[in-house]
Amino acid sequence: MPAVLPSYLHRASASFFDLFTEPDQLNQAHWCFEMRDRWQPATQLGAELELNIIELGKADRLQGAAAQSLAAWVAFFEHWSDESAMSQLSYPPVQQALDRLKALSADSETQERARVRTVPCATN
Repeated sequence: MPAVLPSYLHRASASFFDLFTEPDQLNQAHWCFEMRDRWQPATQLGAELELNIIELGKADRLQGAAAQSLAAWVAFFEHWSDESAMSQLSYPPVQQALDRLKALSADSETQERARVRTVPCATN
């Protein structure tokens, strides 16, 4: 049975090209944007409306501990339906996301909601 992507994954975007190319932006592949009020910047919406962007090409090129955890997330986003690839990942947060994905996929009500969301609307 196909897995259903959890809603928190829909708030993530993966880019296959570099979006941010200024010299001071070349060593960062994960970007987290928050929504704030323009006139009262201290007032912001919660984490539910964060936008996380991962530049996959940059993530592949970066080295270090942060890059290793990011590489695990990149593998998750690219191969989440490949059980063999997922069994190779040992980064605990990715394993937790995978466990959650499996639990959602096993729930028939969640599957039906996902199916209904993806059925195109008929136009007259």
